[in-house]
Amino acid sequence: MNFLLPALIGLAIETAVPMSCFNFGDNLQSSFVSCVNYNTQNMARELNIFLPTCFNFGNDVSSSYTSCVNNNFQRLSFETGIFVPSCFNFGPKVQYGFTSCINSNFNYLSR
Repeated sequence: MNFLLPALIGLAIETAVPMSCFNFGDNLQSSFVSCVNYNTQNMARELNIFLPTCFNFGNDVSSSYTSCVNNNFQRLSFETGIFVPSCFNFGPKVQYGFTSCINSNFNYLSR
């Protein structure tokens, strides 16, 4: 029966189609944070696991927010067996590479 588990997990994660999350400008927008949390919680629900909601206070990208997002990706990666890279933001302002990495990870995990 254990040989069916990866197949079942693969089917479960496929049903969670992520939204693309956009951030306009240098400041981290609450709509981006909400979108990332929405996608994360949908995938967690499909896998029947708990993942924390990630919060960011202020306009700058905090290290605790980055850490929380990456920890959630690590857990999703572990549960699905699909490797996704960590996403880093260098400096306080939002970088395109950071948001792009997050969207790529969601898209990759949903396949």
